[in-house]
Amino acid sequence: MSTLLDRPLLCPILVGREKYLDVLEQHLGEARNGHGHTLLMAGEAGVGKSRLVTEAKVWGHQNGIEILRGNCFELDRMLPFGPILDLLRGYTKVHSAEKLKSAATELVKRLLDVRLPTPEIHPMPSLDPSQEKQRYFQALDELFIENTSGLLLIVEDIHWCDDTSLEFLLHFARQISTTPILLLLTYRNDELHASLVHFLAVLDQARLASELALDRLSQADVETMIAAIFEQSQPIKKEFAGAIYSLTDGNPFFVEETLKALMALGDIYYGMSGWTRKPLSELNIPRSIQDNVQRRIEQLSENTRQLLSLAATAGRRFDVGLLQHLTQYPETELLTHLTQPMRRG
Repeated sequence: MSTLLDRPLLCPILVGREKYLDVLEQHLGEARNGHGHTLLMAGEAGVGKSRLVTEAKVWGHQNGIEILRGNCFELDRMLPFGPILDLLRGYTKVHSAEKLKSAATELVKRLLDVRLPTPEIHPMPSLDPSQEKQRYFQALDELFIENTSGLLLIVEDIHWCDDTSLEFLLHFARQISTTPILLLLTYRNDELHASLVHFLAVLDQARLASELALDRLSQADVETMIAAIFEQSQPIKKEFAGAIYSLTDGNPFFVEETLKALMALGDIYYGMSGWTRKPLSELNIPRSIQDNVQRRIEQLSENTRQLLSLAATAGRRFDVGLLQHLTQYPETELLTHLTQPMRRG
């Protein structure tokens, strides 16, 4: 069984995501036929957004659709055009410079700070920042929209997207309704900020986008996932699957990380009667999950964090009446503090 530790512990099949995959493939098919659209994919960290993005890319490759992908990173929130630079790098890798028109070529040269093997182009005159931004937007339209026979344009993690890129993505969403383009955007719906909330609200008001909100897996899905990971033809023991489900709350990434960590620590092992585990109280939580939970806790108010610390001393279950007695919070204030972490997942 050592081979399981010698490779990434990933589920080899897509579990519990059939309905989302159907919607995704429907939008891809409609875009290929000239009915462009924006599709939002929302969910907490680890719930499987990137896994569905991978499925979309597979579909695109199989159906001759060009794919461009950009990523947003937490440290790039203040970097204008952060994910757009990713898209441009991908574009210039698959398109010869000779195919770029003058405006697009100038855009690529400026944003990527590269020399392109094209005929000399006279630099564009300087404009004020607002006009300059609109010129960039038009040049990006020229790159991505004109002469495309099918394009899947992906930007992941737009909860970390800079404001300028969000502005462009909103502009772009308005341009693609009659083009063979699907704009696929992913974000964590538990890490919203003012700019992203406004972006999503405008998309809703203009009816420019559809949204897939990914749920956590059911316990039955987690059992299927564990069986696939361990290549078990027999059903997974309910007690074992229930323990993993209890630790992870059905988050696919947490399931994989928990199994990997527990195997490495020897907390789960292959015994005489199959895979088994130590008592639940002795299982260790992986650092990746601790970090994810800690990040969510840090987004709560100080009073709520203190209340959570107090509740945690009672274990996984606690009495609300006891908390009220200890904190002396009025009932309405106590409920406000308790619902805040629930909304954060």
